[in-house]
Amino acid sequence: MARKYSITHFILFAILIILAGCRLKQQVIDVPVNTPENFSLSGGEEIPDEWWMAFSDTVLNTLIDSALSNNFTLLSAWERLNAARAVVDRESSYLLPDLEAFFGGNVDRGESSSVQGESFTAGLSATYEVDLWGRIRSQIDAEQFRADAAYTDYQAGALSLAAVITSTWYRLLEARNQVELILRQEAYNVKVLNVLKNRFGSGQVRSV
Repeated sequence: MARKYSITHFILFAILIILAGCRLKQQVIDVPVNTPENFSLSGGEEIPDEWWMAFSDTVLNTLIDSALSNNFTLLSAWERLNAARAVVDRESSYLLPDLEAFFGGNVDRGESSSVQGESFTAGLSATYEVDLWGRIRSQIDAEQFRADAAYTDYQAGALSLAAVITSTWYRLLEARNQVELILRQEAYNVKVLNVLKNRFGSGQVRSV
């Protein structure tokens, strides 16, 4: 005699299946993953400045070197960096004494245009501003921060330019390889077609 199941039984059965699936999924997620000791979990590994050298592609190296040397936007960023560094040097000079040297001479002439006397003066003066409240040091720090920001902008521009060139170069190589592959496939298909024609001409295969 067959047992009769009510709707309640089916609902309970479905809930048990769902709970079992959730439990199984939770167990899979909790399985620890063994990673190498030198693996960077935070992604904080430093990237070398000339990272494209890792590809060992002389053509790519030439393209990037040429772009970095002749890109006007990047050259402008480099000049802004030099200007910012010059301002840092100027502000830093205010921490040193200000020296001034002077030299002069005077000739006294009489009525007969003869020299009556000569006098010479020379001296050296120095002034120094004591940075009692840290005003000069604060200006130096502010200009140093601007110089650091300019250097970061230059690095970001160089990185973006090198990345675009690298991506474009390897896309071009990929397209060339695809064209070459298609040409090889076409040549192979022509050979297969000629073989089929020859077999059909000799009666080895039907027209289909």
